[in-house]
Amino acid sequence: MDGIVNATTTETKETTMTTYTISFTDGRTKTIEGGYQEALDYVRELVGSDVEIGHDGDLTGGGDRTLFWACEEDSIDDDGVRALGSIRSAARDSKS
Repeated sequence: MDGIVNATTTETKETTMTTYTISFTDGRTKTIEGGYQEALDYVRELVGSDVEIGHDGDLTGGGDRTLFWACEEDSIDDDGVRALGSIRSAARDSKS
């Protein structure tokens, strides 16, 4: 199951906050308000230090999502089938 993250953007004079949705393949979701780093930190805290986050074409490369796996070994040559979930930005989704 592909995880889906929805995000909205709230701009203030001092900061831009985006909402990220972290979706797990078991159906759980978590909404993170803040930045991409906060979403990554949450995944690391929940999954553990061996988690592998990111891939060619993820959010940092202009893609529509960032996948994460339990460990690097699971991520090698994987198109997302072994991923534990994904991170998506609602702000990016709303521009599509």
